[in-house]
Amino acid sequence: MNYKVYQGSELKQTVTSKTAVMNGLQPNRTYEFGVQPNDGNRDGTKVATSVTTRGIRFNIPKMLTVGSTITLRYEEYPLGIVPIGKEPSGMFGGGNKQNLSAKVISTANGSSVVEVAGNVIDVGGRNYFSVSGFTANKYAFAGIDFYDLQLLPNTKYTVSTNNVGILGQGYANVFVGNKGFTPDSSINGVIVNKPQTVTTNSTGVLTIAARNYSLAYGKDKIQVELGTTATPWTPYAAFVDGDTFTVQPDGTCALFSEYKALYY
Repeated sequence: MNYKVYQGSELKQTVTSKTAVMNGLQPNRTYEFGVQPNDGNRDGTKVATSVTTRGIRFNIPKMLTVGSTITLRYEEYPLGIVPIGKEPSGMFGGGNKQNLSAKVISTANGSSVVEVAGNVIDVGGRNYFSVSGFTANKYAFAGIDFYDLQLLPNTKYTVSTNNVGILGQGYANVFVGNKGFTPDSSINGVIVNKPQTVTTNSTGVLTIAARNYSLAYGKDKIQVELGTTATPWTPYAAFVDGDTFTVQPDGTCALFSEYKALYY
């Protein structure tokens, strides 16, 4: 017996056992899953259920009170000033400061597991497509490269980027359209704070175009999301579930991801 596993209306995988692992889910989100048996000849009745994922969890090297609520401080630091984690106290203040609520789940061996409330932390897997580290040398030529994504047909997807484009000239470095489109900054260009929503045609192929030589290595990113809303680039931080804070010289605990930081 085979089992077809759906996330919403999309068939994600077919398994032969009664267990399936779903990857790329986000914390504190509700998903609808369906399972449909197939005997090799025909499909049976699909049974659906809703599941809400838990929040992202971190390890803090301190004994905290289980069940209590703590506050984590989120900040962003300019790149190139000082190494991350080496900011002199009081000299370089972070920007985009946010206070995040977290609940203490458990404690053991001098460490505590805390779970962040709400959808305020981004983890890997949210995007259908994410590209970083663009350089002219990474590709065969320093021009516009095209990436074809096989998505759902006749469905809206929103593309956003943190790239500012070519300042003062009105040109974008990222473009989106159905396969065969012509990049045009004024029509299908994507820059920071100006996402583009595109409806796929009957083929379901969405094409991303990138002017690679103008994108900064390790900094610029592109994301494609289902629907008409682009997830804000901030205050979301790309931390990993299970990350561990480190104790700083002043006694506080900190966790760093690129130029983003969480403090307790």
